[in-house]
Amino acid sequence: MATSWQATTIALEMKGEHYEDGVMLRRFNKIVEAPTTAQLQTLGRAMAKLGVADHLGDAEVTVKQLVSFDDEEGAE
Repeated sequence: MATSWQATTIALEMKGEHYEDGVMLRRFNKIVEAPTTAQLQTLGRAMAKLGVADHLGDAEVTVKQLVSFDDEEGAE
């Protein structure tokens, strides 16, 4: 069995009274394989500055991996 990285996506939670329910998710696709906390905070803070009275909430990181199985192992 082997695994290989395919993609990483993030969703940054932006908080502000002007958003419905006070929260909006900003999604980014095809980012670096393993973003650091510092990278996420830097991006989130930059995005917050672009908004009107936005504040960074949480970040959700999703990693997609391909798992390959050895064909010979299960062959009859």
